[in-house]
Amino acid sequence: SDEYGNIVEEHYYQREGMRCKSNRGVASIRYEYDSNGFFANERFYGIDGNPILNYRGIARYSYKNDNTGNVLESSFYDTDDNIKQTIYGFAKAINKYDSDGNCIEVAYYDEKGVPCVSIEGCAKWTRKYNKNGDLLEHWFWGTDNKLCLLDGYIAGWTADYNEKGFCIEKRNYNIDKQLTISDLGYAVVRNTYDDYGNHDGACYYNEEYKPCKSNEGYAQWKALYNANGQKIKESYYDESGVPCNNKSGYASIYISYDTIGNISSIVKYDVDECIIAYYYRHCTLPSYIMDKYDIFISYRRKETADKAEHLFTLLEHKGYEGQVSFDRENLDGRFDLEILKRLDD
Repeated sequence: SDEYGNIVEEHYYQREGMRCKSNRGVASIRYEYDSNGFFANERFYGIDGNPILNYRGIARYSYKNDNTGNVLESSFYDTDDNIKQTIYGFAKAINKYDSDGNCIEVAYYDEKGVPCVSIEGCAKWTRKYNKNGDLLEHWFWGTDNKLCLLDGYIAGWTADYNEKGFCIEKRNYNIDKQLTISDLGYAVVRNTYDDYGNHDGACYYNEEYKPCKSNEGYAQWKALYNANGQKIKESYYDESGVPCNNKSGYASIYISYDTIGNISSIVKYDVDECIIAYYYRHCTLPSYIMDKYDIFISYRRKETADKAEHLFTLLEHKGYEGQVSFDRENLDGRFDLEILKRLDD
């Protein structure tokens, strides 16, 4: 450490005291600071003390900061201390901030200082915040300084917040700043919250602000919470507000907790209110039951019973062999009766 308490060097050793490389692929790291005490350089070295590329292919990180510690510029270098384009897709990034210190722009450049596309899929992104620090807008730009589609879906999004700072609506846009469907399957999402700030629902809409199903298989979900803020129920609905199964095959899920807040059971129902899956945490079961089983699995849909079978196999291989009760023969039976029978066994 230096006289200010800043770490200036790190060295890695084996138990026997021999020098070795860390999981970052280097044997030593040296840190340099600017006059305000903020990181200026981070250099990597091998066991022989020479510069070396770390596991991300970088020999030196360099930072330029303002007086408050905001990083204005970051760049990467090779072992010959030449600026280097890395797995991040760029060699240098330049940041801009608003008067409140929020980062409102990041632009990416190659070794020659020419705008380039980063691993994120854009050459620049811009943001806008309100006075409370809520992110209102986020846009993505190409090397031609025009809006571009991130991952082929959206060019940006905007959002609204309530007085408590919770996002109540988020909208996705294309390069023409028209509403568009994102990779999640919707153009707009509207969120609701209960009096305690718990996220208790969301509705999804298409480009015309009409209800639509997301990629999860439902157009709306609702949730209930207990006095401790723990979710105890979540249910799913179609475009007309009618209960529907999500893509995992259930329409609602109920969760209960033990006296110290651990999940004690999870029950999943289909649209016909039939139990299709049940989980009972073993710590809440009496010891005489636990003498035989730790985990109980039952599934009520033949066409997707392989999911439960796969879970059973994974648990068996993870050290629970002989401790899992899997109701594989009773797909058409009453789950509640079968589970009670197995508890009695």
